[in-house]
Amino acid sequence: DDAWGAFDLAHVLSSPAIVYNRAGTNGVGGPVYVHATDAIGNNWGSPVQIDDNGAGVAYNGISINIVGVKPAVAYSGSNEDLFFCRADSISGDAWGAVQLLDNNLWGQPTLISTSAADPPSILCMYSSNIFFPAFRPSRISADDANGAAWNPISGISSEVGNTSSDGFIVNNVPAIVYKTNQGVLYQRAGDADATFWQDPVVLYNPPSWNADHFNLVLIAGIPCVAFEDGYNGWVIFIKANDALGNSWFPAEVVDMRDRCGRGCSLAEFNGAPLLAYGCFDSKELRVAYLAP
Repeated sequence: DDAWGAFDLAHVLSSPAIVYNRAGTNGVGGPVYVHATDAIGNNWGSPVQIDDNGAGVAYNGISINIVGVKPAVAYSGSNEDLFFCRADSISGDAWGAVQLLDNNLWGQPTLISTSAADPPSILCMYSSNIFFPAFRPSRISADDANGAAWNPISGISSEVGNTSSDGFIVNNVPAIVYKTNQGVLYQRAGDADATFWQDPVVLYNPPSWNADHFNLVLIAGIPCVAFEDGYNGWVIFIKANDALGNSWFPAEVVDMRDRCGRGCSLAEFNGAPLLAYGCFDSKELRVAYLAP
């Protein structure tokens, strides 16, 4: 398929599922969902177009999660506006109507869902000014468990950064990692409903704004972050010193060859970090296992 630009992976009915952006004719396409027919992904079903009207081309990012027992996606469109769509079936073979949540500027969204009974939310860098963009970490939450209606956007911090971020649930509370002129920051909500946010923690301070491709996950119950230091062309890995992310170990340079770090993806393997990433100069996909 003519896939490009944005991808995400999730488990749906105990089988892997992927969402990606289809370029389509003359670059007009939209997000697509495809679900494996077995538990390890040896065989796959037919791709299902989620949004085929061209308005919601997922240029800047797409995120999949389970919302009210059905797969759902959030994605940033061709004009950096924000869309949400939830499947009509638990397998994702049919999808409901696409919702335009906001038509200002959004970066790379992360769709968060803690349980089938709780409303989903989206964490992202957001700018309300489309002429003089100033992206700030923000959150938008649904008013119901299925994402049928959404509340107004709320700011997480007044810090101004670039469009890249990633979010995760850390000890039942939303958390986000993003880049500002202070450096790479980690910030965790003060409660499960994110009614307030704790002060951000500075994780890393590259010599420019160029930090990107963040991935925030839990490994052995501890928050971990991987990303690209675009100024140096390095892959960076940082591990928290506690289960909440209140303090962090110094950053580790995983790889510094060939301007690497594109599309960082972290996973837990035998209790330790397994990191996949791309390299711009060599056009290679590399994998690093960070042994405990």
